[in-house]
Formats: sequence, C-alpha cells, structure tokens
Amino acid sequence: MEDRLRADYGYLTAWAAGMAVYEIVPTGNDTWRATLGMPKAIMYCAEINADATSCLYSVADNSKVGCSGETDNQSTKTTTTTDLSSMTDEQLIQLIQQAANQLQQNQQAGK
Repeated sequence: MEDRLRADYGYLTAWAAGMAVYEIVPTGNDTWRATLGMPKAIMYCAEINADATSCLYSVADNSKVGCSGETDNQSTKTTTTTDLSSMTDEQLIQLIQQAANQLQQNQQAGK
C-alpha cells in the first residue's frame, strides 16, 4: 500500500524530505487509514479502499488534498491571485512542486 500511496501522491514534496507512511490500520471491512509524515509530525491521512483507491487529507485542517485517479487534484491546480507572503512554508513547498510537476508534464507533452 505504501508504494501505491507514493505513486498516487508523488507530487507531494515532503517525499523528497523524508516523508514516510507510519501506520496503516483497518477502519472497516474493506477500508484502511494510513498516516503519512515526518518522524515527529504527521502531515497527512489517507483513506484507502479495498480496490486500492484512496483520498488524502491534510491533518492540519482536514482539507482534501486529492484522490487517486483524479485528474483535477492539487497537482494540476494553480492559483495566481494568492499573495505568496501569506502562504505557509508547506503551501509554498507544494506550490513549487506543483509547478515543477507541470513543467515536467509540459516538456513530456512537447509544449
């Protein structure tokens, strides 16, 4: 399951900084919850279904980061009206990673 989470949410910059899956526990007959983060800070919670689909949530505000298989998740969204000085370090890191991922996709598509 950890490999699947890494594949589905590979755009999260925290992977490069050492983020890991810390535990996967059953929450029902066909569902599990995984906690992801750094050694001293859990950052995300993933709800995983038996068919290996999942949704990822930020533990800071319980906002949905994205779901596996979605084409319109945070890895493809951009915001041009946000004042960068009002963003947290984590939000800035995610924005940078999103831009890098989009650049890579554009290059692969020959844009």
